[in-house]
Amino acid sequence: MFVDPENYDFSLQEGSPAIESGRYGEDRGAVPFVPTGINDDPKGIPLDYSMIAAYPNPFNSSANLEFYLPEDGKCSIDVYNILGQKECSLVDEDFSKGYNTIRWNASDLQSGVYFLRLTSGDYQSMTRAVLVK
Repeated sequence: MFVDPENYDFSLQEGSPAIESGRYGEDRGAVPFVPTGINDDPKGIPLDYSMIAAYPNPFNSSANLEFYLPEDGKCSIDVYNILGQKECSLVDEDFSKGYNTIRWNASDLQSGVYFLRLTSGDYQSMTRAVLVK
């Protein structure tokens, strides 16, 4: 169907039934593709700090928290209830740059909405998690 996919030529071969078969006469399946490099990280590489939401969310007793640090450094994650009261600290330690994941065991907390604050250097981020028991 494609001219030379092993060499990244995804144009359609002559006589392909996908030529001019699109809704407006365009080719179906032809993909212009120019390789620019190799990235072994399927998530991409953020340029700055980021905290990805807890998953699963809502959760029952434990959840994963994933975050990205652009450099090695100290990181803390604190849990707050809906009233803004600090419930606990999950971590307060050094992490390597890149993606990091921690497991949050919330079996000692009541069902409800919780806010997770990540702090690293001058950076702060907050995300929400719903605990359902």
